[in-house]
Order: sequence, then C-alpha cells, then structure tokens
Amino acid sequence: KLEPLEGALKASQDYMNGSDQERDELDKSYNLQDALQKQLTQLEEQMVPAGYLTPVPEEYNDLPQLRGRATVEMVLKKPDGESFDIEGSLSKEAK
Repeated sequence: KLEPLEGALKASQDYMNGSDQERDELDKSYNLQDALQKQLTQLEEQMVPAGYLTPVPEEYNDLPQLRGRATVEMVLKKPDGESFDIEGSLSKEAK
C-alpha cells in the first residue's frame, strides 16, 4: 500500500541529482572552462616581457626578494590533535 508513496519519495530525492545527460553536459562545460582558464593564463604570462623584474622601493632593498617562481609546501595540523581523513586514510598532518 505504500508503494506509490515510496515511488514519489524516491522521485523527489532523485530530482536534485539531474539526469545523466545533464551530468555529462556539466562535465563537458567544466572541462571546457578549465581548458579556457589555462589558455588565458598562458596568454597573460606571454604579455609579461622576458626578464621583467618587479620594481622594489628603496626602503625594502635590504630585505630578501623572490625572483621568479616559488614552490610552497604547507602542512596543516588540527589544534585538537585530531586526524584528517584523506581519501579514507587517517593522518595527523595534511600536506
């Protein structure tokens, strides 16, 4: 006797998921957006002349200066010492 109600509830829960076609189109648009952003980044990088150095005011000349690109590694730790769940693996730190 509850079958019509169960069907209606299931349909209402699936409503927000969208169809497979909608998911495919969204995936395509996200991939296209990502590709366009990468192309725009390359274009912007080409607009900067080779060997360009950002001018630094005299008052900061005695401080260390980064010339070019840098790589930064961040290590996150929870203040209460709890572990991070990273793809099903528990770790005290997240890198």
